[in-house]
Amino acid sequence: MLGLFLIIFYFLLGFFVIRKIFPCTWYEALCLSPFPVFLVIISIGTPLYFFYKLDSLVIFILLCSPFLVWLPFLWKEIKNFKLKNFQLPTGKLATTAFGGASWQTTLPTLFLVTSYFALICLLFILLFKFQTTNSVLGPWILIREPFLFLYGCAVFIITVLSFQKIHSALQFICIVILYILSFFVTLILFPLGFGYDPFLHQATQQHIFDYGLITPKTFYYLGQYILIVIVSKISSLPIPLLDSFFVPLAASLAIPAACSLFLRTIPKTSNTFIGLALISLLAIPFSYVTLTTPWGFAMVCIVLLSIFSILQMSLKSKISITFLALLGVSILFVHPLAGIIGIGFLFIALFIFYTPDKLKKYPRIKNSIIPLFLVLFSFLEACAFIINSKISGQLIVSFKYPTFENISYIFSFLLPTWTTQYHLFYDTAYLVKNNGALIFLVCAIGGTIFCIRKKIFAPHNSLLPWYGFFLSIASALPLILFLHFPSLVWYERTNYITRFFELAPLFLIPLLLIFFYYAWNRIIRTSNTLFIILAILLNTGLVTSSLYLSYPHSDPYTVYHGSNLSSTDIKTVHWISDDMKNRQCIVLANQMVSVAAIREFGFTGYRDITIQGKKQNLFYYPIPTGSPLHDTFLKMIQSPSRELMQKGMNEFGVSCAYFVVNSYENRFTSIITRAHTTTNKFVLIDNGKNVVFAYTR
Repeated sequence: MLGLFLIIFYFLLGFFVIRKIFPCTWYEALCLSPFPVFLVIISIGTPLYFFYKLDSLVIFILLCSPFLVWLPFLWKEIKNFKLKNFQLPTGKLATTAFGGASWQTTLPTLFLVTSYFALICLLFILLFKFQTTNSVLGPWILIREPFLFLYGCAVFIITVLSFQKIHSALQFICIVILYILSFFVTLILFPLGFGYDPFLHQATQQHIFDYGLITPKTFYYLGQYILIVIVSKISSLPIPLLDSFFVPLAASLAIPAACSLFLRTIPKTSNTFIGLALISLLAIPFSYVTLTTPWGFAMVCIVLLSIFSILQMSLKSKISITFLALLGVSILFVHPLAGIIGIGFLFIALFIFYTPDKLKKYPRIKNSIIPLFLVLFSFLEACAFIINSKISGQLIVSFKYPTFENISYIFSFLLPTWTTQYHLFYDTAYLVKNNGALIFLVCAIGGTIFCIRKKIFAPHNSLLPWYGFFLSIASALPLILFLHFPSLVWYERTNYITRFFELAPLFLIPLLLIFFYYAWNRIIRTSNTLFIILAILLNTGLVTSSLYLSYPHSDPYTVYHGSNLSSTDIKTVHWISDDMKNRQCIVLANQMVSVAAIREFGFTGYRDITIQGKKQNLFYYPIPTGSPLHDTFLKMIQSPSRELMQKGMNEFGVSCAYFVVNSYENRFTSIITRAHTTTNKFVLIDNGKNVVFAYTR
């Protein structure tokens, strides 16, 4: 009961804070209302946890902190509030207060609304009908053709519906439902979970929930951990459930709300073009919000930071500055890789907004400060990697000499490419994907031109998103040219570099929204019915292709080798646990079997071992972040031998070991045939979906 009261209280607090900061509608404020509370909990809770732990006293402080932080800004409204003067708007006033035009209930409009909700219900039914706990190579193996066709129909209908004169609240709700459907595909299809990283984060959060801390403490990811644990304690929702839905739900509510709020700052704005721009935004692949990870949460916050920083130009109030500062600090605490760039972008934004009068007299000095910021913060990322390597030793960094290949990699994304497999859908989807960066930049440049020509913002303010873009690209340069990550598996060594290129376009989303808004404006103003229909069909195809590309897929262009967590994997780790009988053992298995063990048993089973003169604390299942067990597993998959298993047991100082082979592995038959010759003990799990081979010294 207390938890329900706190949830309602925090939603109301966040709602009024958002309405105080931004001139937004009730539905936009409702979608954004959790963020003022979330940002305070992250900003205060992270240092408290890092220097102490999450006990009852810290939890009490965090529960009080949102109210104490925002109370001074709301005090005047609270002091002057009188219940008798408070009433919901009615009649014509409701149209303005609730943020939309009146709804003309025509037969075509009613038909479109009904058809849209019927299709959405059918799509959700399809997802639940094809739910599975078996191992599947991505969601499209189950529901590719029927789901994508019906999804395209839903996008087409909601696009046509945006041309109708409907209430903006109804239009917004329809679009948010489309976002939820788009971001929730794997969450619904795979109830046991999908991906690898989310399980590690969930296990960490569960450990903090149970014991108040986890050691060793690291600075990164703590923002999300503290937030999820506190929300779980308030709501009594289990951490795996809460964590799984957190980022997809937050993104599907906050991103359209922030984008809608941003577009309504355009002079003489139109709900039609706002709706069309929000739908077109889904044409950008959104894989980063389909699973809950600190990186995904940080990317959502970067989108909000970019949008709200531009809105700050017209606000310039203390409360909005406080909100932006908390947002920047929260990104840093959630994921430092994105946080350093976010803080740098925030510094540049505040410098532009509040340039001292003395500096305005010296334009050369003023214009040189921003490039100085870009250079400084770009090298901070490389310094952060080096410092982390020296302190923790978990992510080893070494230096290398720059080569032409390294430099050419930076500009490779600007080169147009085209290939064909003679399939209309796949060729179109990959044509857009392979040239996505170039198309994105062209659209962002178009949005910048619209901003300047339409005088939506001052010229130098219209360039603000580009500073974030160039800061992200510049931060990748030292890593590409000078740093090497030998402790990572070879196929993961470019992951950190790739993340900067993923982050950079997010800063340009405000400009992309402006481009979509005025592009649809120009299209409709032509009054050419055929041209408008072609534009709607093109937009529908792009959004549907984006949905397809946002999830793991296998097709003539790409082969996906991963899988979801299955019930067989869970049965496998339980059989191994029972067979171990409290013995110290190691297990060689793929990622999904490893996360099944972490999901079921947590972080038990770590051992201190010495490899090549270095003492390491390693998990008894392979984790592909420098674990020698992962390398041994890859060698066993290539060529099973008893000598490899003996070597692994000797290194870990254990007397038993297990080798797990999943039936979806390439060369499954030849692997188990050779493994049979290395041991006499093996067991088939779920009629051979997994095969476990047992070894002893």
